[in-house]
Amino acid sequence: MCGSKRVWVSELIFILLVVKGWWSEGCLEQERSALLQLKRFFNGDLRLQNWVDDEYYLDCCLWEGVECNNTTGRVIKLDLAQTRNWESEEWYMNASLFTPFQQLESLDLIENNIAGCVENEGLEKLSRLNNLKFLHLDYNSFNNSIFSSLGGLSSLRHLSLFGNRLNGSIDIKGLESLSNLEELDMSDNAIDNLVVPKGLERLSRLNNLKCLFLDNNYFNNSIFSSLGGLSSLKRLSLAGNELNGSIDIEGLESLSNLEELDMSDNAIDNLVVPKGLERLSRLNNLKFLYLDDNYFNNSTFSSLGGLDSLSNLEELNMRANAIDNLVVPKELHNFTNLEGLILYKSDLHVSQLLPSIASFTSLKYLSMLDSVLKGALHGQDFRKFKNLEHLDMGWVQVNVNTSFFQIVGKSMSSLKFLSLTSSSLNKNAILDQGLCQLVHLQELYIGRNDLRGSLPWCLANMTSLQVLDASSNQLTGNISPGLCELVLLRELYIDYNDLRGSLPWCLANMTSLQVLNASYNQLTGNISPGLCELVLLRELYIDYNDFGGSLRWCLANTTSLQVLDASCNQLIGNISPSLCELVLLRELYIDNNDLRGSLPLCLANLTSLRVLDVSYNQLSENISSSLMHLMLMLKSARPWTDQILSPTFMLSTVCSNH
Repeated sequence: MCGSKRVWVSELIFILLVVKGWWSEGCLEQERSALLQLKRFFNGDLRLQNWVDDEYYLDCCLWEGVECNNTTGRVIKLDLAQTRNWESEEWYMNASLFTPFQQLESLDLIENNIAGCVENEGLEKLSRLNNLKFLHLDYNSFNNSIFSSLGGLSSLRHLSLFGNRLNGSIDIKGLESLSNLEELDMSDNAIDNLVVPKGLERLSRLNNLKCLFLDNNYFNNSIFSSLGGLSSLKRLSLAGNELNGSIDIEGLESLSNLEELDMSDNAIDNLVVPKGLERLSRLNNLKFLYLDDNYFNNSTFSSLGGLDSLSNLEELNMRANAIDNLVVPKELHNFTNLEGLILYKSDLHVSQLLPSIASFTSLKYLSMLDSVLKGALHGQDFRKFKNLEHLDMGWVQVNVNTSFFQIVGKSMSSLKFLSLTSSSLNKNAILDQGLCQLVHLQELYIGRNDLRGSLPWCLANMTSLQVLDASSNQLTGNISPGLCELVLLRELYIDYNDLRGSLPWCLANMTSLQVLNASYNQLTGNISPGLCELVLLRELYIDYNDFGGSLRWCLANTTSLQVLDASCNQLIGNISPSLCELVLLRELYIDNNDLRGSLPLCLANLTSLRVLDVSYNQLSENISSSLMHLMLMLKSARPWTDQILSPTFMLSTVCSNH
C-alpha cells in the first residue's frame, strides 16, 4: 500500500513538473530588459506607455505590441508600427537590438522614418533569428542597399518594402538565398528594372515565392523577361507602372501556377500571344485577370482569343478602357467558369453585349457602372443569367422596358445586389411587378430616378434586404408598413421624395436599422416612438419635414446614435436633457424649429460632440451666453482639445421651401 502511495506521489510530482514546463509565468527578464532598451528609439506613440520598469507591469507579454508564446514565455511578435514620433528626423537603426528575441517570428516596423541601419549593425544581424518569418518595413526610407543585408534571413517568408526609396535598377542578388520566401512586396517605390544575377537561372532559387507585388513603380514592357524563373508564383501585380502599347507576354509562359495577374492602370492597348506557346495553355490556372484603366478597345477581345485556354478564369476586369459596342468572340466562349465581368465606364450596346456574354453561364458579378448603354433594356436579355448575384447598372443612361422588373424577378432569383441608381427609370417602371420576387436580394439601389407612386406593400417579401435606397424620386403616399417586415434592414434611404403621413410605429420591428434618412419629404405628426427602440441606430435624418410635438425623451434609448438631424420641422417644447444620454453623438442639428427654454448644460458630457446647431428657434434670450458657457465646459471636459477638433456651434440659414 505504501509502495503504491509512493508511486502515486512520484507521478503527481512528475505531472506538476511537466505542467510547469508547459505553462509560462511571464516573459523572460532578459527580453523584458531588451524591450525597455528598444523603447528609447520608439518613443513617439502612446501605445508603448505601459512599457515601463514597474512592479505593476512586470509581465512584458502583456505590453502593447508584444506577443509571447504561451508555453515558453518567449517574445514571438513585435508590432512597432508607427511608434516613432512622426515629426522626428530620419534615423539609422541598430538591428542588433532585436537579437535578444531568439524566438521572434514577426517584426513590424512600418512607418517609423527609418533611413537604414548604423554601420556594422544592419539587418544582416537578424540572421541570428532562425524563426523570423514576417518582416514589414513599409513606409520607411530604405534605399537599394537594403538588399545586400537581407541574404542571411533564410527563414523569411514574407518581406514587405512598400513605400520606401528603392529606385532605378535593382540588383536583387541579396534575395537569392531566401528560398523560403513566399511573399515579396516592393510596391510604391521608383523601381524601373530588376537585375537578375547570372547563375540564378532567372530567380529559380526563389522556388517558394507565391506572391509578388510591384505596383506603382516605373517598370516597362521588359519586366516580363525578368520573371520567367518564378514558376511557383500565384499572384503577380504590375498595376500602376509604365507598361504601354502592345505587350508580348511570352515571359509569362513558365508561370504555370499563376492564378492572379494584375496589369491595371497602365497604358496597354493590346496583348500579343506568341506563336508556339499553344495559345498560352500553360496559364490554364489563371483565375483573376485585371486589365482595367488601360487603352484596350474593341479589338481587345479578339486578341484575348488566344487566351481561350483560360477555362478556369473567374474574374475579368476591363473597367475604364476604350471599349465601344463590345462583342465577345466565339473563342472566349470557353470561359464557362467566369464569375465576374467588370465593364465600368464602357460604351456598350445592349443587343450586342448581353447575347455575346450569355455563354458565361457561371457569371455571378456583372458591373456596367457609369457606362453608356445603347438600345432598350428588356428583362428577357437577362434570362440566361440564372446564377447572377450582383448586377450593377448604376449611373447608366438606358431605356428600361416596362417589363424589366417582371422578367428579372422571375429569371434571376439568385440576385443579391441590384443597382439602377440614376438609370433613367421612370414612372412606367412599376416596382411591384417582379421586383418583390427577388427574395434573396440584400442590397437594392433605385435612387435618383423618376419613379412615381408609392413603395409597394410587397417589399415585405424581400426579407433578406439589408440596404434599400429609393431616394431622390417622385414617390408619394404614406410609408408602407410593409417596410417594417424587413427586420434585417441596416440602411434605409427614402429622402427627397413626396412621402406623406407619419413615420409608422412599427419601425420598432426593424431592430437591425443603423441608418434612416427620411429627410426632404412632407411627413407630419409627432416623431414616431418606434424610433426609440432602434438601439443600433447610428444616423437619423428627418430634417425638412413637418414633424410637430417635442423631441422625444425616449431617444435616449438609441445609445448608438452619432448623427441626429431634426432641423427644419415644427418641433416645440424644451430641449430634453435626455439628449445628454447619447454619449456617442457627434452631430446634432435641431435648428429652424419652435423650440423654447434654455440649452441643457449637460450637453457638455457629450465628449464626442463636434457640431451643434440650435439656431432659428425660440430659445431664451441668453442663448449666446449659454452657448459660450457650454463651449467652455466642453473644452474643460476635453484636456486633449489640442489634438482633436473643438465642437462647432453653427448658425444655419432659414429653411426654404418648408
